[in-house]
Amino acid sequence: MSNTVESCQLIWRAKKSKGPDVEMIVHLPVAVAVESKNTLGDALGDFDQVISYKRSRKYDATILRIERCIEKEGEKLEQLLKLASTHGVGVVVGGHRYSPLMGGERVLLQAPLHLTSDPVEVLRRSGSATQILRMPLDKLLIFRRYFKASGYG
Repeated sequence: MSNTVESCQLIWRAKKSKGPDVEMIVHLPVAVAVESKNTLGDALGDFDQVISYKRSRKYDATILRIERCIEKEGEKLEQLLKLASTHGVGVVVGGHRYSPLMGGERVLLQAPLHLTSDPVEVLRRSGSATQILRMPLDKLLIFRRYFKASGYG
């Protein structure tokens, strides 16, 4: 794995028939903060930390990952989802601390996507710790389920 981003692709084609003049696929850089908590109790107790990431505007979306969610804790889960929804934070269950989202997590609440960050600055701050995982376009589509578009009116 390389620790620098060499380039990105823009895919497009001109259409000379019905429909738009140009169709494009834009690999849109989106900065996402993922905070992992071991249990629902930990997530509720440390929710202020997650809110601070959301309010910093350094990220386009903020997602709270619960590593272990016990179904018997329905009341805690309901409370967490209401809190997360109020503050615009997504919630997923599964995965490992310090690992990126990979598609195997169960999405309980999609994160609103606000394009307010500077992803290049996030990369700059990451420095040599940045890791890159290359994936074909069709595999990248799994990430769409984590987010909901916001700002449409």
